Amino acid sequence: MDIVGKDINVPPPTSNGQYKYAGFWLRFLAYMVDFIILFFFGLFLEYLFGVNNALMNAKSLNELKAVQSSASYTMSSYKNFKNRA
Repeated sequence: MDIVGKDINVPPPTSNGQYKYAGFWLRFLAYMVDFIILFFFGLFLEYLFGVNNALMNAKSLNELKAVQSSASYTMSSYKNFKNRA
């Protein structure tokens, strides 16, 4: 896609050549929107991989340790696979 010669809506810098940054509340709102999106995305991933169910249904400390070791084994396997590629 060629953008040469097209009008791109970039705000002009202020008179001293600096861009005006967003204020606290606008940045806070952007943070909250990002947080909400990533929170629900994380819930979806937990549902998809079943991590949340395994943690919630554990009845003893040994079961929690089994979930932890399973997750660490999965991550180490992924790292090894990624390093081979």
